[in-house]
Amino acid sequence: MPPFPENSKRLHGADTNHSWPNGADDLSESSGEERTLRRILVESGPLPWTDVVRLGVQVATQLHSFHSRGACPHGSVCPETIVQVPDGSSFVLSLPLVGAGLPYRAPEAQPGATERPDARADVFALGVVLFEALAGNRVYPFRVRRQENPEGGTGDLAYLPEHELQSVAPGVPARLRRVIERAIRLVPENRYRSALEFAEALQSVTVEPATSEEAVARALTRGKKRRAGLPALVAGLLALCVAVGVGVFVFAPRDARETPTELERLRAEALQVSAPTLARESWLAAEAGAKTNPEAASSLYRKARDEAWQARLAQVSDAAQEAVAFDATGEVAYTRANDARLRAERLWQSRRVTDALQSLAEADEFYRAAVHNRRQRWIGDIRDQLRTESERLAAIPKQEDRTAARALIGEVERLLGLPEPGVQDLRTAESKLADLRVQVTTALQRAGEELAARQRGNEAIERARGLARSAESAAQAFPSLQAGYARGQDFLDAARRAVESDPGQAVTLADAAADRFRQVEAAAERELAAQRQAATAARKRAQQAQAEEFAEESYASAEEVLQKADLRGQDWVQRKKLYGEAKAAFDRASNEAEERQREAAAKAAKTRLAPEERAEVQRVAPEPPTIPGTAQVVEPRPAPPTVAAQVAAVPTVAPIAPRPVPPKASGAPAAPVGPMPADLAANIQTWLRDTCESLNRSLSRSGGTRARCEDLVVLDRRDRSQVRVAYSVAFGSLVPEGIRWDTPAQRSATLDCSTSACRCVAGDGC
Repeated sequence: MPPFPENSKRLHGADTNHSWPNGADDLSESSGEERTLRRILVESGPLPWTDVVRLGVQVATQLHSFHSRGACPHGSVCPETIVQVPDGSSFVLSLPLVGAGLPYRAPEAQPGATERPDARADVFALGVVLFEALAGNRVYPFRVRRQENPEGGTGDLAYLPEHELQSVAPGVPARLRRVIERAIRLVPENRYRSALEFAEALQSVTVEPATSEEAVARALTRGKKRRAGLPALVAGLLALCVAVGVGVFVFAPRDARETPTELERLRAEALQVSAPTLARESWLAAEAGAKTNPEAASSLYRKARDEAWQARLAQVSDAAQEAVAFDATGEVAYTRANDARLRAERLWQSRRVTDALQSLAEADEFYRAAVHNRRQRWIGDIRDQLRTESERLAAIPKQEDRTAARALIGEVERLLGLPEPGVQDLRTAESKLADLRVQVTTALQRAGEELAARQRGNEAIERARGLARSAESAAQAFPSLQAGYARGQDFLDAARRAVESDPGQAVTLADAAADRFRQVEAAAERELAAQRQAATAARKRAQQAQAEEFAEESYASAEEVLQKADLRGQDWVQRKKLYGEAKAAFDRASNEAEERQREAAAKAAKTRLAPEERAEVQRVAPEPPTIPGTAQVVEPRPAPPTVAAQVAAVPTVAPIAPRPVPPKASGAPAAPVGPMPADLAANIQTWLRDTCESLNRSLSRSGGTRARCEDLVVLDRRDRSQVRVAYSVAFGSLVPEGIRWDTPAQRSATLDCSTSACRCVAGDGC
């Protein structure tokens, strides 16, 4: 007869409170006297090899039962799922709800394996459990690690030998060592073919005969210990007798024993539901009354049994309420738990205690599995949101905002890192996550507003810097404007310093600087206008002195300098210099013309010319040029003066020869007569610029684009009071490639420039 009871194949309805096999030690005390194998190894250390053999046979036979019912492989064999019953007589394997850890998985059962696992994968897992039970907690035969993949990605798992059973448990019999070593072989074909074959191999293990040296040593020490060990020997013999009696009762055939009485049946059922722990007072009362009043003891045992059952139902109800609190009612495990719970209550009503306990244990496991799955998804959702907020946190520029946000992240991580966070813990984590989201969003919005404000400040500073360059040139040209330019520069420097700390103040300071620079430019414009007015006055004096005829080259050079000074795009210093040079050139031309006229008059006064030589005197001024293709209309010359008149006219300027005026061709505009005076062209340009600015102001008020005036064309000029010009206005439209100009609109106008400023008197250009 095998030394272990066959009823170890039956699943005991023990109330387990073990942890999920995720590698963490769970030392939580269960509600009863039952303990997981993990707790036993942590508290007591390695088990005797005889207890390990009994454990292996019991679990292997239960595995065979699972495999026979279709649960192959079981996939959850580990110390966390093996539970000791309250009386310590046997171990029970829990239902296959969750997977075992890496050290207990066979190579073919690892994720990503190509080979399909079968019953031999459970044989491997049980072999590792027995190895650990003999060697000690967390002592494994292999170290499972992930190999590095040289091509990138995730590598395969490698089983590296770590401990040998002979070295970590030298007292284990060689036969048992060989049985376990065969069970944990990496190749499935080299293991036991089934859990039943593994159980039979474990049952065949016996104590090996001692060597001669061990026999001699025991013989030498037996005499010395005989007297001292006499009391212990007597106690051992008594215990042996009791054990033999119990063994005869347990292993004798059923029909050889007496039929149990009602009291014995009630007592056994109370023990099954853990009445000594869950209904202790009723149990003690029943135990006390069993010797004196068996009839009263039967009711007490029944009461203890029912109280223990209700206590177990309350525990399962607590697990169900926890699942509801976690909102795990949609889990498949929750539905299966409800079914198992109802089945357990029906079986209890039918007095099928063993089956009822098994169903109730299944319900408890399913409820816990539903809570576990929902908790993991809940934690995963929070971690995903936390990861998103952490990525957004990196964009916050201010250190104090980042520090406050990291403190909230730490609080959330602390709540998620609890061993089994409850509903309140996860809700608190969600609340803190919402606070974190608001804080990060507010900080990013504030940073965006500050960035936009700094951008506006920088743009205002850039505008002021552009005006500062022109104002600096104006201040260099006119020293009286140095103070205004320096004041604007102070405002600009203050704006640069304030752009990071107070962008709004930086915009105000930059605008103030721009206003100062504009004032400097306006003052420079007035100064430059005075310089031009002086040059224009010198030009008029030169014209009055007939410098165009008597100092033609000097006058033309002065005109050229004046035209250069009128050109835009030059700095203030250069324009001031050119206007000064133009004024000096006109003055030189005036002096030169007056000098030549005086020389001519002096020559005429000193010489008494004959009448036939007077014509030569009158030809002192050059003849006007002849315009090709036009008829010359020459006004009649006055009669030559007499000698007395010539003498009287010595101090005066020689008379100016009249200019030829070409007649107009019919149907065509008259050609310009001679070069246009520079002041007249400047006045016309001023009128055209003012007209464009007025047009642009109107366009800006109506929302249109700005207009650009092109160069004017003088069509006709009779005198300064009637000048007809033509010009074109182009309207710009904004397109993605830049500014596109539409077809210019042609305009014409007749100006009256007899005064200092031209005014339009006729034409569509007015």
